Amino acid sequence: MNPDQRQLIQAAGGVAYGAVGGSVHNHGPAVPPLVFADRPPAVPPTRHGGPAAKDLRIWLADTRTPAVRWLYGAAGSGKTALADRLAARARKRRWRVVEPAAGDITAGPGEPSPAGLLAIIGDAGSRSLTDLIWLLSNAILYQPRPTRVLLIARDLTRWPVVRAALAGRGVWTDTQQVNR
Repeated sequence: MNPDQRQLIQAAGGVAYGAVGGSVHNHGPAVPPLVFADRPPAVPPTRHGGPAAKDLRIWLADTRTPAVRWLYGAAGSGKTALADRLAARARKRRWRVVEPAAGDITAGPGEPSPAGLLAIIGDAGSRSLTDLIWLLSNAILYQPRPTRVLLIARDLTRWPVVRAALAGRGVWTDTQQVNR
């Protein structure tokens, strides 16, 4: 741990949670904490991915940070495959790749000094707006390194509210549609 970092642990109702370099959000005693955890590697598809994959590669390499993209398209259009391909590319560049997780926090942080951070929220269209806003306020996303958040959904229904919540935080936001 960096000597300049401090960890604050608060206990409520006999339960305490702590995080270094990030935030833990708990919405009540019946709801497990929602945090970012390392996303397990997947075997990226063998197809090239076409223009959508190229757009994501350009987005990953862009210097504006943090950046949030809402990737949307019909079921089966290849959104998850594109996210897996992007995650593989980010890992090759020594980026840490994370996703939301609920439950006990047993794993420590990933690499001590990743070159960047890619957070993939694979079910953004079906998560509550409260969860999405809390995830996007997590301190892990606002560290001094390149950061990308890829939100995956079937449509744009929740995007205007999410984008409005990010307004004024210095976050670059955009959308990308995936067609079959």
